Amino acid sequence: MNHFSTVYYISIDLLNLNRFPAEIRCHILPPAQVIGVLTIRSLKVEHPEEATSFILNQPYTKFLSLRHIALASETDEDGTGKTTHEQENEEDNDQERKPADQETENASSDISPSTFRTEPVVRLGKLRHLCLNSGPQGITWSHIVPLLADEQLVNLQTLIVDCHDGEVLGKLFSPIAPALRSLAIQFNCPGAHMDISDARSLTNLAFSLANYSEKEYALADTVSTISSAPPSVEHVFLNLGKEIINTKNHPAGSAVSQWEALEVALAWLPKLKRITIVVVLIYRQFIDRSSMIACERDGFVFTVDQWHNALLG
Repeated sequence: MNHFSTVYYISIDLLNLNRFPAEIRCHILPPAQVIGVLTIRSLKVEHPEEATSFILNQPYTKFLSLRHIALASETDEDGTGKTTHEQENEEDNDQERKPADQETENASSDISPSTFRTEPVVRLGKLRHLCLNSGPQGITWSHIVPLLADEQLVNLQTLIVDCHDGEVLGKLFSPIAPALRSLAIQFNCPGAHMDISDARSLTNLAFSLANYSEKEYALADTVSTISSAPPSVEHVFLNLGKEIINTKNHPAGSAVSQWEALEVALAWLPKLKRITIVVVLIYRQFIDRSSMIACERDGFVFTVDQWHNALLG
């Protein structure tokens, strides 16, 4: 990246920095400044600071999307140490790689954590749209989101998040609430419901219940959050899994009352004009079931602007 001083759009589809020698690795990402869109689908680093020093020091970035960011030493759930996207491309990569590439891949790390600042520089003053479409693994929720919360992104207009830590999300949300216009959430941990009453400019509110009824708490947390929505909300999106269509798949007990409570909460929104319900009936390889708004296909990420144009009219 040191060939460019500024770049409008950077999309990192699959990058493992640990495959490069130390003298090359530390020059791959910096010092390019993104003046438009930065999306990261899969990034592996030796030390967290390799990622944070690049991602968080982007004073001109307007749209930031983060998915799987992990340490190269981490082992994923399947024990391979590879992301799903890496496994999908493994066969093609094996055919194209040369013996010299293998030597580079197996090179040990020579970069010490002392190479980086002890406190990452967080400069995201122009950021308007933030998408946190990351799972619980990796360093997104453990390292990056807490740093974003400390920065207090008071000019953020859109937040799209797959929530895996309610406490951290609450700290991130509190300072950005007054300026926020669009909020989309999928709850992936129990008790993560939010009080969004301070989001006085909020007009678009989206919830994904694609993980219900597997995760019963998702509905309860959604109802609780909608119940605190400000009166400014005009458009509500509900992303539902196809299993919800058949009521036999609903959990017994309080499920009916929760859906009734959702209906009541929506009825109490005085400016509500539209409710858009999205049900994906057939899942293809390019559709990420855990993704809510930023659906990825062939390495291309549909941005918030396209979401607004397609659904808000």
